[in-house]
Amino acid sequence: LSRLSAALVEMQSLAAGAQQAQALAADVGRQQKLLQQKIEQIQKEILLATASQGVALASGDDMLLSAQENLTLIAGKQLDLGAQKDFTLAAGKQISLWSQRGAKWFASQGDIDIQAQSGNITTWSTQDTYISSGKRLVITAQDELTLICGGGYIKIKGGNVEIGGPGKLLIKNTGIKKAGSGSMQAVMKSFESGSFDEKFIITHPVSGKALANQKYEIHLPDGNVMSGMTNAMGHSSLINSQTIDMLKIILKK
Repeated sequence: LSRLSAALVEMQSLAAGAQQAQALAADVGRQQKLLQQKIEQIQKEILLATASQGVALASGDDMLLSAQENLTLIAGKQLDLGAQKDFTLAAGKQISLWSQRGAKWFASQGDIDIQAQSGNITTWSTQDTYISSGKRLVITAQDELTLICGGGYIKIKGGNVEIGGPGKLLIKNTGIKKAGSGSMQAVMKSFESGSFDEKFIITHPVSGKALANQKYEIHLPDGNVMSGMTNAMGHSSLINSQTIDMLKIILKK
């Protein structure tokens, strides 16, 4: 129990740092509730395993770890996750990565693709920002491209280029050559709005047991209402929606 308590203190410290940096913090309250109300008292149906010199789990085939609520991994020093082939990470709501001393992303081969398919991308640095390319650097905007510094700006919009600023415009070159109008087009990506297929497990608020054959209504954000009855394991039917949050579930008699 002392090791679990120490791990909880470490997670509380990390969660505080992430929250201060406006990152998504860990659900420390849920971990503390598990430790104090279930593990310390040993009053629930729980499995507690410990060894002073280490614990090893191995499988000749697949291994599955599943939790109906939260799954927490805590390491006092280093946490290593590796895969010989693909490594996938998916979240129905948000993914938040926070580090006290830097972060690095590398791809020895292949591309790095970052997309915000229905939102904005924001990068910020309190010091210098460097963007470099070994060959070409192409910056494309469909509606407007604006560069701003010290009050001066360059705006490209609707095929027009506007240069303005509170100071002088200085051009250093051997000459300026004027020609007829020209244009260059870029192919912009488009994304179809995605949807989520989700089913829910309806449980009793006190005992936590799954409610079998329970009538329910699921109110979706677009106003639609899905009615049904849970199966023998308390599962609802598969719900298809553009978002999995802001759903309201009402139990019926």
